[in-house]
This record gives sequence, C-alpha cells and structure tokens, in this order.
Amino acid sequence: MERRKATGPLAGKYALWALVGGCVALLLLACGGDGGDTGELPAHVAAVFDTAGEFQQEILADGLVEPGEYEKAVLAALQCLDQAGIPHGEPVLTSKGARAPKWRFIVGPYPPGSESTAEECQTTYLNAVAAVWSAQEAPSEEELQAVRDEAVRCARERGIEATDYETMIAQIDAMPEGEADAVSECIRVAFTGELED
Repeated sequence: MERRKATGPLAGKYALWALVGGCVALLLLACGGDGGDTGELPAHVAAVFDTAGEFQQEILADGLVEPGEYEKAVLAALQCLDQAGIPHGEPVLTSKGARAPKWRFIVGPYPPGSESTAEECQTTYLNAVAAVWSAQEAPSEEELQAVRDEAVRCARERGIEATDYETMIAQIDAMPEGEADAVSECIRVAFTGELED
C-alpha cells in the first residue's frame, strides 16, 4: 500500500509527537531509576486493551499507536475481509479540518450472511487500534477553538450575526431556514474541511 502523507491543520502534529517523544525518552533515561517498566498503560489504551485480542494487544502494548502500526491493522482487517470473500473499497487516508488523520474504506456489498464476519474482521484486527489512534491524535482544545472561530468567521462572512460559537449553536434552531443552512454549512466545512460538490 502506498503511504500517503497526512495534510491539513494536524499534519505537523507528527513532528510534534516525535519531538515530545524524544524529550520524554531523554528524561526517562536521565532520571532512570532501575529502568523497569511499570506496566501501566494510558487510560485511553487500558480502556480497550483487555478486549482487543492478541494482534491488537501487540500493537497497543507500548501505549502508543504509530502511523505504520495503524496501517498494519487496516491491512490485516482488509486481508480478513478478502479471505472471507467480502468486497471492500480501497483504503484512503483522510485528514480534514479538526479530525485526526484516519484510514477509511467502504465494506460491501455483503454476501448473504457475511455481516457478522465483516464486523469480526474489524473487531479482531482494527477497532481497538483505531480507537486509540483517534484518542491520541485528537486535536487540542486550542485547535478545536481555532476551528470554532473559523465557523463563526464563515457565518459572519455570509451576513449572519454571530458573536461566538456557543451562542451561534444555541440560536441555530431559531434562525430562518436559509441562515440555519448557512451556519450548518460553515460548521461542517470548518470541522471537516470538505466543501459541498
């Protein structure tokens, strides 16, 4: 599979994670102790670890999902679908707006009786890894606020009086239909980066 570079406002996050990881590793080495592993996993990993199964537990054991490990889990799930004769689309790495980069693929049409097998493939090889990936790559509060501010800016450009994001959301149901549609579109574009076709 061809590796695709993540783009969008979170693309630089990989470099930041590498820098932070390097600093943490240096601190651990410098402050050393006996070098023993406490065996504690971050809460977002521990929440899914016990039910993940051996394949995913191997990936999650260090408490972090690397981009290559996430891709490995996607490929394993797709191979499982292939072996079961369940058609699927090609995986695509998406990174839009405030969303963490994610591998996406369409499954189906399902041969009769194969829905549970398709679900099992994803549960066995992908779901826990994808959940941890999403949690660790989630945008910061500052990044989310920037996206909210962009939605408000967009609404103002369309002539809608919007003081702040929370107020705009609270008032959307009382807006005339055209304004409500415009605000909804601004919010969707700000959070997903996707324009209507």
